[in-house]
Amino acid sequence: MLSCIEKSDLVYDVGANVGDATQLFLSYGARVIAFEPQPNCVAVLDERFKKEISEGLVTVYPVGLSDVAKWMTLSVCSISPTVSTFSAEWKQGRFKGFVWDKHIEVRVKRLAEIFNVIGLPKYIKINTEGWEFPVLKGMGGECPAFLSFEHAHECISKTRLCIDVLVGKEFNFFYHDTYRLSLKRWVSAHEINAYLESQTDPMFWGNVCVRNVLCPR
Repeated sequence: MLSCIEKSDLVYDVGANVGDATQLFLSYGARVIAFEPQPNCVAVLDERFKKEISEGLVTVYPVGLSDVAKWMTLSVCSISPTVSTFSAEWKQGRFKGFVWDKHIEVRVKRLAEIFNVIGLPKYIKINTEGWEFPVLKGMGGECPAFLSFEHAHECISKTRLCIDVLVGKEFNFFYHDTYRLSLKRWVSAHEINAYLESQTDPMFWGNVCVRNVLCPR
């Protein structure tokens, strides 16, 4: 999947957490905009990428993303910040045994607003713990050449909504956070839905990949 990234390409890391994906994208030569609403994670990002920030290779945006610009309540899991979420449904899935012990008000923007200020990236990675659909709706009809968004099998109905928003695109999939495409070819919305529905493991998860056929490769 990451072969789509070339030196100096702009990449958005949406749901950056402590920056593991940002680090990976930097290794491919990308310039990265890291979006993360959790203050503790933002502090880690600022320290981890201090050099890259000073060089203009990384910009940390301490905001969440959704389909409407506003303030929202983020449920924070202190012992595992990676599962902090805006989604009530997400908390009833595979992580239902976790405790979201803090609730903080965070600033939320739309991707369309960010595009207008920074520009359309080559690739967007979206990992927002069940909040992927509102993030995609917030693109406002724009779409980069490539994007990926997280799929958890218990939330397959939300994944279908995400796919429906991406009209006319081509799809693939990678397991977990491997970034290695699992399908031999890019497929239609109908085919990717069928592929996901065929999975029998209730804990199946990974990322749906999207290729915008209207963009130059």
